[in-house]
Amino acid sequence: MKSFGEGIGRKAAAFGGAVLAAAAVIFGAAGCQRESFSEESGTGAAASVSAYDASGEALSIVSGESSEGFSAAEGAQTVEIQLLCTSDLLGKYLPYDYEAGREDYSGSLAQISTAVREIRKENCVLIDAGDSTHGNFAEAFAGGELHPFAQAASAMGYDIWCLGERDFDSGLAALRGVMDQMDAETLCGNVYDGDLNRIAAPYAVKEIGGVRVGFIGMVSSNITRWNGDKLEGGIATSAVVETNAMITKLEDQCDVLVGIMHMGEESEYGVVGSGADDVAESCPGLDVIIAAHGHELVEGRTVNGVLIVENEEAGKSLIEINITAAADGKGGFGVAEKASRAVAVEGYEPDAEITELLSWTDAAVKEYAEGADAEGESQAADA
Repeated sequence: MKSFGEGIGRKAAAFGGAVLAAAAVIFGAAGCQRESFSEESGTGAAASVSAYDASGEALSIVSGESSEGFSAAEGAQTVEIQLLCTSDLLGKYLPYDYEAGREDYSGSLAQISTAVREIRKENCVLIDAGDSTHGNFAEAFAGGELHPFAQAASAMGYDIWCLGERDFDSGLAALRGVMDQMDAETLCGNVYDGDLNRIAAPYAVKEIGGVRVGFIGMVSSNITRWNGDKLEGGIATSAVVETNAMITKLEDQCDVLVGIMHMGEESEYGVVGSGADDVAESCPGLDVIIAAHGHELVEGRTVNGVLIVENEEAGKSLIEINITAAADGKGGFGVAEKASRAVAVEGYEPDAEITELLSWTDAAVKEYAEGADAEGESQAADA
């Protein structure tokens, strides 16, 4: 079984080694974990889940044909696929703001869990798009044997986790530890270590109700600006270049292609390809982009035929995407319709199971926060 982790040198011809080399110069040295993965990574049937009645106010609905203008024949077999998406949790696992020292029910992973229980349908994929392991003093758990995000995400049945730049905050060893704890597949296709091995898989393929869905995960190449010192000599390449390479690889294998892009709508610092709009314009083979990082609610907008969505920060929202795939008469499926909505999390009670599961974290974070506050006061007095 071939492994991409054997090194980019022997695989350069497959996805444009010259372009990647140029990208290394453009984006500078950074670093990442050595994690090999198989070309078969992510294949297999999605786990079956209980069906729930939909609830939560739909703030927006966006629908339309696929980017290829697919139109199903009358009476063709259809399959409904649901994607439930979170991102930028920033350590808000329980409804408590540890930095402010007070309860805060504006959103949390525990409340999201309640919403997921109510909304989740049969053919569902639960996705987090990154910046999940830091913020709200969650760094207290960095390097530990059990991280609360991994613990809760596994209990909730997350299928895919795409890394964000904040997930690198405590360094590669700590990040590797969380990745090892996750039941979900970890994606991050455009960050390489010093030996030019990807830190995580660039894609996963899941068969959902007979429909082959490919998920491509990338982070903004600006990670080298924010966390370059944590990347230990590796590089971050263009998400556009890497995504197009994966589309070429997967387009004949998959009926639906979903980009999970930890970047906001617009590019930053003038770096082309560091925004979801750029990816949509340059990668029309995608059907959907799940954006992140910007902390701005994007309930659903279409760019170049690609549906783009994004959550607010700190667990305030949950994005639901519904895709209707119709048989194409050639043994595959095409996207006949795609719709999205945002669910406000504030009105949901915390899930009792997740609250109990993470009960051990409360005292630990408060103790860590007190120590951090004391250290800050000491430094201020010495200044």
